[in-house]
Amino acid sequence: ACGPIDSPCRSLGHALNVSRTLDRWLIAPGNFSGPDNRMRFAGRLVQLISQEGPGSVVLDCQGIPGFGVVFADEEGPDAVLDGFEIVNCRSQSEDSVVGRAEVPAGHGAGILVGGDASPTIKNCRIRFCQAEITGAGLLVLSGFPTLSNTVFERNAAVFGAGAGMLIGSRAHFRSCTFVQNVASLEGGALFISQASVAGFFSSFTQNSAGNAGGAITLVEGNLQLESCLVTGNIAGALSADVYLLGKADDFQSRNTTFADNVVTTHEQDVDMGLEGALRQQFSDGLDFGGGN
Repeated sequence: ACGPIDSPCRSLGHALNVSRTLDRWLIAPGNFSGPDNRMRFAGRLVQLISQEGPGSVVLDCQGIPGFGVVFADEEGPDAVLDGFEIVNCRSQSEDSVVGRAEVPAGHGAGILVGGDASPTIKNCRIRFCQAEITGAGLLVLSGFPTLSNTVFERNAAVFGAGAGMLIGSRAHFRSCTFVQNVASLEGGALFISQASVAGFFSSFTQNSAGNAGGAITLVEGNLQLESCLVTGNIAGALSADVYLLGKADDFQSRNTTFADNVVTTHEQDVDMGLEGALRQQFSDGLDFGGGN
């Protein structure tokens, strides 16, 4: 078995594959890439912890389609991802089955939570990920994650660039940050459809959407924000802060600040934000359909 200092695991995937229930792995600093470093927990209740804290362990998907991290096999809260930076992940162009989750083409890139999984994700950074449809940073399909102190930054999608919450999912975000995520249509930071989200002490700043919901779009479901900050977001047509399609009581907020969110009739203002995000993230000139 691997693990001791004199016999390290050859990859992050290898560490998971040899794990036993409730194993706790401290991952030394480094940049990890390639298929063997994609992490699928596969039902294992294992803790993967960055030894030196946030940003010291980087999983770089290098723009190759497929999820960086997968919880899709009924993992519980004892399945923990702590202190990782996940970058440059891209959605797949075809439908796929990942564990117990059926993932439509173009959905998700950085982290997948599905198959009734309820993992714990904390102290992570999810940046520069791209989905052709929704959930570039985080995609939740019939999953129930708890996230804390996690940053979603400069991700890009058509809907829900930071995170896409779909199909009976439920998530808690505590002290999380969504910043400069860009959706070409709706939900710069979050897109919620038939799902429930509770946000506590979290910030949604400088996100943008080409049409509506510069910060958040809620199509069906429930959104609760408590002691949050929603500022400096931009939308091209409707609701630069929260765009609500459904009943008014689907959205509740308490002690939450909404300020300096702007609906602009100048399409170029939002398109430039999208193009800028793509320019910084991707070098292949991929067109999301949001700018000219």
